[in-house]
Amino acid sequence: MKIFWTKTGDTLNVDVENQQFVDYWLDSLKQDNKDQFQLMSNEFPDQIDSEVKSLRDKVTSINEYLAKFKLEQFSLPESTVDIITSNTLNRLHSYWTYLVRKQNMTTMFSKLYPQYVKTFLDINHAIHNIEKTHSLSFCVDENQLWRTENIFGDSILKFGSWHLMLGFNNVGKTYYDKWWQYDTNFVDHDTNNYSHFGGILDVTFYRSFVEIPPQAYLNFCHQNQIKPLGNRVPIGNFKEEIDKAKQIFYTNTKIENNYIQLEKD
Repeated sequence: MKIFWTKTGDTLNVDVENQQFVDYWLDSLKQDNKDQFQLMSNEFPDQIDSEVKSLRDKVTSINEYLAKFKLEQFSLPESTVDIITSNTLNRLHSYWTYLVRKQNMTTMFSKLYPQYVKTFLDINHAIHNIEKTHSLSFCVDENQLWRTENIFGDSILKFGSWHLMLGFNNVGKTYYDKWWQYDTNFVDHDTNNYSHFGGILDVTFYRSFVEIPPQAYLNFCHQNQIKPLGNRVPIGNFKEEIDKAKQIFYTNTKIENNYIQLEKD
């Protein structure tokens, strides 16, 4: 499967988890003329911009004092798309921990420039905040009303995390969410284990993985005599390196009305 941006023509390739499901979902969307996905919130690019600016400001302030201590200064790439890569963030974090553990910079700032202790510590916070901007969602209709029947049943539900997943768009909670939220009501309208597939696409840049269900969840299901169903409907994972995928999503979400389309291989 390919992700295609309508305004830039950028593409990403996806290794599909369940081709039969993806084909059915995409065909259902196309049949109802719901094949363009729009960003649900500008939080992703806006948060990255905010955190990168914060990191730049703090690094600029601290570099002046690192020079006074005759220490190597932090080096930031010029462009935001280069700063948000894992390689850059890991390098910055490694140097910050070196300054703390090998050069005792927290103590040095506390003694000589106490007004900059927080600024120095906040470099670490800014790095982690950028690392946490790892998820965003798209939808095919503003009010998220589109749905199609789940013809696959419980077999489609899995445990784990994938780069692309179907967003939950049903009325009610899954068994897994009920366990997570201390809810033991399973018999009325409030229970729904993906009876339908909606038009929400969840994207994440965290490492993908498949896992076994938590033992506490299995115990909960056994005690309440319900089937331990999964909490995710996987679509697939990026074939490209994750940094490239994140950069492409970032640059394209900055463009207004730049919709994405999902195309079969």
